[in-house]
Amino acid sequence: MGLYFQLGGLLDKAGDYGRAFEAFEQANALKPREYHPEQQEALFRRIREQYTADFLARAPRAGHGSRRPIFIVGMPRSGISLTEQILASHPDVHGAGELEDIGPCVNRLAEYTGSTRAMPVAVNDATSQALDQAAGDYLNRLAELVPEETPRVSDKMPHNFLNLGAMALMFPEATFIHTRRDPRDTCLSCYFQNFLAQGLTFAYDLRSLGHYYRLYEGLMAHWREALPGSLYDLQYEELVADPETKVAELLDHCGLEWDDRCMRFFETDRDTKTASYDQVRKPLYTSSAGRWQRYADPLGPLVEELGLESEG
Repeated sequence: MGLYFQLGGLLDKAGDYGRAFEAFEQANALKPREYHPEQQEALFRRIREQYTADFLARAPRAGHGSRRPIFIVGMPRSGISLTEQILASHPDVHGAGELEDIGPCVNRLAEYTGSTRAMPVAVNDATSQALDQAAGDYLNRLAELVPEETPRVSDKMPHNFLNLGAMALMFPEATFIHTRRDPRDTCLSCYFQNFLAQGLTFAYDLRSLGHYYRLYEGLMAHWREALPGSLYDLQYEELVADPETKVAELLDHCGLEWDDRCMRFFETDRDTKTASYDQVRKPLYTSSAGRWQRYADPLGPLVEELGLESEG
């Protein structure tokens, strides 16, 4: 499997796109296919039904007042690592990478409220004190990782987008960034990536990728309506086309002063463990935008699942 992924990458660089796609198909065929569309649809539906705009408007908030976290969410391969690298080049920000702490902290809300119900329904029983307690667990984790003299810490766990409702209640002063990229490029990049992380079984089949992307897109549309003004959408194609403008907007959303080092993010020496480790070591480039067009023919099932056939 690993060799097929490597072969696909080499053939892609050589411009032999037909054989490259065949190699990636072979690689993904060897990945586990435990994707259950009905289960995913039910999960996303439960989240939307619980965290309605009305509920989020009247629900209690934590009162700790910390604005330290910067949460970066989105689909894998949508520019998340690049966004964190830009922010982590600012002297006031520490890039913590993909922290696995939010999910457990959110789930502990049921315990802290004494609710007999599971999350997300248990959030109906949440009090400000319980939200403070759950948020405190996460903030204590940040304190263990990063010295207090660094005021901001970024967490780029992509799938935290599932927990944005609870996170908005736990961290009302935090910064939330959503990275976006053309869905075809995003899904193609996922399909070409040998992910080591668990839980990404949607990425190994074109139709599963399209199905999951539509669920994600629908949930993000829900969050924009239910949490107006909370999310900053950073479009990858706009960032690489006009980096100075978009980096200035990004820093402004985070309440950070302009710093030239954010434009020279590729010079920042920090450990990057995710699949985008190579990209964050290079200046911004536009060659990844529209990459899907090189594979337009074999991507038919994905484009159909995404509902983009009419867009060409």
